[in-house]
Amino acid sequence: MPLPDDVPTLQAMIRELLASLRQSQRQCEGVQQRLDLLLRKLYGPKAERFDPNQPWLLPELAPTNAEETPTVESPKEELPSDTNGTSGKKKRKNGRNKLPEDLERKRVEFTLSEAERACPCCNEVCVKFGEEISEQLDYHPASLFVRQNVRFKYACQKCHDHVTTAHVPIAVINKGLPGPGLLAHIVASKYADHLPLHRLERILARHGAELSRKTMCDWMAHVARLFNPLVELMAALVRESKGLHTDATRMPYLDPTVKGKSLSGQMWVYVGDRNHAFDVFDFCSDHSAKGIDAFLKNNGYRGYLNADAHNIYDHLFKSDSILEVGCWTHARRKFYDAKESDPRAHLALSYIRQLYAIEAEAREMIEVGKRQGSAADEIRKNMRQEKALTVLKALKTWLEAEQPNVLPKKPDGACHRLHPAALASF
Repeated sequence: MPLPDDVPTLQAMIRELLASLRQSQRQCEGVQQRLDLLLRKLYGPKAERFDPNQPWLLPELAPTNAEETPTVESPKEELPSDTNGTSGKKKRKNGRNKLPEDLERKRVEFTLSEAERACPCCNEVCVKFGEEISEQLDYHPASLFVRQNVRFKYACQKCHDHVTTAHVPIAVINKGLPGPGLLAHIVASKYADHLPLHRLERILARHGAELSRKTMCDWMAHVARLFNPLVELMAALVRESKGLHTDATRMPYLDPTVKGKSLSGQMWVYVGDRNHAFDVFDFCSDHSAKGIDAFLKNNGYRGYLNADAHNIYDHLFKSDSILEVGCWTHARRKFYDAKESDPRAHLALSYIRQLYAIEAEAREMIEVGKRQGSAADEIRKNMRQEKALTVLKALKTWLEAEQPNVLPKKPDGACHRLHPAALASF
């Protein structure tokens, strides 16, 4: 390609080429960062651990003095020492734990025959004067049994006409095969011990009972309907909380009307406050906001809502009835993902680590003083106002200063755009 001879045209071409080169470098950098993040999620460690003392990835970007970067001293934790000068950490007890006193004791006695009790000195038979007891923890396998409900019939001996029968016992499933103990066992095994029904089918078959998983599934549906009034009461009490926490987890499910594939739903959890300490789970068949609207908005909830920054919650915070409370775990995760590509993320992680340390110190003070209720709240409030507020202001100042220097599509770009506004209330 022949180049023009005039200098202004050449200069314009160079500027265009430099702009294209910068754009290509940005795109390559974004693709590389996303690739590194994907590989780390697939093959990297799952724990989000961070060492604040690790060296900078790019030493030339490290601050040269304390004036360039706002810093806050980490709270120092003093561990009590004993008279030997050792650390105040709790020592792990050695040996086996004592067996619970409320467990049934089955006494098995071991005796000696008269020949074995003969005294080698005088040939007299030794008599018992004491005993030694040692205990072992044993297990008796669970077993099935058939409960026979026998209802006696009564008749008048004089007229031989009036006949009456004892009342029918109350059953969980009317005229059903399972007794309450078997239903409780299946419910606990499936939902508490996470044993699927096809495994329970094999386990019960070893005891001689042939129960199909479809039958047990129908039983579980019936038991779930019986618990509906209790769940609705718990949900009503949770909605009376001053503040509650919510989150959603993807959950695949099967729809009888859709054959050949599973569908993707959401399981919501709503955690009440201290005065309404219930965890309520609510399933939604899709990823829309209709589930959380049905639970909170349509039932007139008013208070604080602690959740992540997903846009599915944004419409709830447009009114003054529901106030947003952010989640530091989700905010920290963005900086953790960006720390390999941008050394500035390490400073944000250090600030958040200081906030966590302040919360840990408050919990330790509450535990040492054995404070509960409003007394514990007062300690936590004072700690946050005296120490955490200083850290938050420093973090906010740093975020606002760094915001113009971060590309929008970088892993930490979302955090730098979000948190200056989110921290404005502090």
